[in-house]
Amino acid sequence: MDKLLLEQYDNTAKHGAIFDVSARGKIELSGEDAVSFLHRMITNDIEHLGAGSGCYACFLTNQAKVIADMNVFVLEKTVWLDVEPGYRTKAIQALEKFVLMDNVKIEDKTEAFSSRLLFGPKAQVFLQMMTKTTGYPDQPFRHLCSKIKDMGCHIICLPVFGSRGWLLVFPKESSDSFHQMLAQAAASFDIQPMPGEIAEILRVENGVPRFGVDFDETTIVMEAGIEDRAISFDKGCYPGQELVARMDSRVKFAKKLTMLVLNDEQIPRANDPIQKEGKHIGRITSAVFSPKLMKPVALGFVMRDYLINGNEVEIISDGKPCRAKLKI
Repeated sequence: MDKLLLEQYDNTAKHGAIFDVSARGKIELSGEDAVSFLHRMITNDIEHLGAGSGCYACFLTNQAKVIADMNVFVLEKTVWLDVEPGYRTKAIQALEKFVLMDNVKIEDKTEAFSSRLLFGPKAQVFLQMMTKTTGYPDQPFRHLCSKIKDMGCHIICLPVFGSRGWLLVFPKESSDSFHQMLAQAAASFDIQPMPGEIAEILRVENGVPRFGVDFDETTIVMEAGIEDRAISFDKGCYPGQELVARMDSRVKFAKKLTMLVLNDEQIPRANDPIQKEGKHIGRITSAVFSPKLMKPVALGFVMRDYLINGNEVEIISDGKPCRAKLKI
């Protein structure tokens, strides 16, 4: 592993990091029917959420395949969606097809705002110091308007990398000055801006799948392994709901995304095949070297009959078998 990358990982693990996540899509729904409309469209229950709260959810086709996954934030008069880069236009176009008599307006706000993700052991202490008069949210998906050193921003508490992080959203016109202020203030806590490679390592070694990388529009939502946090099985109809309900009760998925820990040094690549006793049982979707485990880790789809914790498999990478165990 690159020495600089290892030092950056260690600093993140000991102190914290600031990640630039401005490329993520920001979609605003406004109008008196915004909440009720979105509630009918996505997999999770937002009808009973009040302003200042939110959840994780997916928007599906009628075949229960994922169009987009999203963080949903309910505000006083609007609802905001935080989606993966490159999927905001598809999400907007798909949602607009369902707008009939609803009083709802859907707008792309990505270019109007910038955002940073604050993460790590000292992140909460830093926010406590910086928001003494305006406060900050400390529970997942809670959010509020606040100030850091007199600069306004919206602070959102999110579950990230197996822990908590804070998403800071602010107007794009103040992006440079806000980032400079944030980096200077965080430096006294040894929290530093970090590259996306560090976020990717943290994501994979904590078994967090990413839409567009580990699963996509061809994936049935139950195969992605996100149903516990993305789906409410008590809510009413939404696109794909009937198939989701049948799969939940009858376990009719052919494969599922899972984590693998390798015993060899080779880091596999996306689409490398996974085998069991010579039989093809799946494929890799993403892989990194984990400094925490001091060995490569990966995410991949595995056929359901082989989804047993500790099951030993082989990953064929560059024509060579790499030993690995499933971590369910």
